[in-house]
Amino acid sequence: MIHLPTIISRCINTLRPVFLTIVMLFTFSDLVEQPLEAAKYNNRNKSLPAKIIILRHGEDQNQDSDAILLARGLERADALAQAAPNWPALRSQKPKAIFATSLHTILTIKPTADKFALPLIVLSTSKKFSTWQQTQKELNAKKDKSAVYYPNKDATLIETHGRVKRLVEELHKAQYAGTVVIVCWVHEEIPELVKSLGYTKVPHWPNAPLQKKGKVFDRFWVLDTTRDKKDKKGRYIFDSKENDLPERLLASDSVK
Repeated sequence: MIHLPTIISRCINTLRPVFLTIVMLFTFSDLVEQPLEAAKYNNRNKSLPAKIIILRHGEDQNQDSDAILLARGLERADALAQAAPNWPALRSQKPKAIFATSLHTILTIKPTADKFALPLIVLSTSKKFSTWQQTQKELNAKKDKSAVYYPNKDATLIETHGRVKRLVEELHKAQYAGTVVIVCWVHEEIPELVKSLGYTKVPHWPNAPLQKKGKVFDRFWVLDTTRDKKDKKGRYIFDSKENDLPERLLASDSVK
């Protein structure tokens, strides 16, 4: 007669090594996953610029990527060019490159690029080519013949359909490792950009009350890949107190 408890006992004894092996594999996986993931981020971060200064364009006409700046936005652009060389991140090292993406970001950061005698690197899409035509029209109307951007030695246009991804690829190039770069971008994509650079706990832009969402132009984010803290997985931790700073350029700008 078949004795059921005996059969169960034999099955358990037979399968025990299999169960132990599975448990050990999962345990080992947990042990190595964290260092492997940390290594992934650390290897990527080695090629990042030492400091990445990210700011939004100045106040614009209608919050459209083809919009021109309001008078206050143009005033902010000029004030930015005067103040940037005195920012702590730029006192000892001038920027290696300055990136923009659309008309209002170009108009905001071009005076700063001129101040540092740097050409702009503009990441745009072929669908936004009207931006360049409008830029030429607006600047030519101001008789600023030296600031026609495309084609021109004052700027390099990179046409791309995934501009955030393309910018991240650019920032990982060896030529920017350990340097300082400036990025003038559209605010909706700034958190995505920062996350793609290996940061976690990234807030919306700006880190402000709901009623001010989309209306804040007076802040900038400074990422310091040489000092910003990391989590156990090797990702940088975004710290609003350290990374989110006031521009303090114009009257009524935030002071803290």
